[in-house]
Amino acid sequence: MELLLKVESLTKVFGRGCEQCLSLTGKDGNRCPICGSIVACADVSFELHRGEWLGILGESGSGKSTLLRLLNLELEPTKGRMLVNLEPYTGLDLLSISPYSRRLIRQELFGIVYQNPIHGLRMEVSAGGNVAERLILMGERRVEKIRERVLALFRRLELPEDRMDELPSSFSGGMQQRLQIAKAIVNNPPILLLDEFTTGLDPSVQAGVLELLKEIMFELGISAIVVSHDIGVINFMTHRVLVMNRGRVVEHGLTDQILEDPQDPYTQTLVHSKL
Repeated sequence: MELLLKVESLTKVFGRGCEQCLSLTGKDGNRCPICGSIVACADVSFELHRGEWLGILGESGSGKSTLLRLLNLELEPTKGRMLVNLEPYTGLDLLSISPYSRRLIRQELFGIVYQNPIHGLRMEVSAGGNVAERLILMGERRVEKIRERVLALFRRLELPEDRMDELPSSFSGGMQQRLQIAKAIVNNPPILLLDEFTTGLDPSVQAGVLELLKEIMFELGISAIVVSHDIGVINFMTHRVLVMNRGRVVEHGLTDQILEDPQDPYTQTLVHSKL
């Protein structure tokens, strides 16, 4: 499989930090007893390949959402590298360039769907405008082309075309999540980041959103990183999974193998508590 992204030793420490932060945290907690800093993410490494869907599984406070924010270039890491294997950025470490360059490249390489739509949508802008905005940021200026693409996504994601001019705040939770998905994939980014995106949805709505998103990702050949505490979502949506606890990856492997035969005590507890 073609490598898209290689993450090496990604680490985020909140606080002033000290030389012993990483060595004195992990097993008994993620607060450094020396300087009081919080080690939210420590030495996380993995590879993502074209068409692959990678899960990040863990309870609240495990570091998985911090990891996703680092991957989306929203946070400045304490250390680590993110190497891209996509033209024209092949070999580029996304963490070594200026914040301005990161923002530009992020629009091109990543789409993201947040747990809370208020973080992914501009509630004061129309539903159609939210989706079109991303195309405009990418340099598209032809109104006809923009409208054509937005309409196509509304149809594909089962959003009512006659509500394109309404504000997202008037939409249901499931519709807001589908609108976020439309915005995230409108420019066909190679990598989609999903942050607990079904939390809060009714089970029937959740199932429909998951099934539709899975179909679209397969059709477009999109790779994905799926962050969730929900084992059902991870099992349905991913090929491989990293299990995180206290900022560390404690187990990784094929999703079905990890969920059927977990080896780490934390993973065992996590899986068995959901059965």
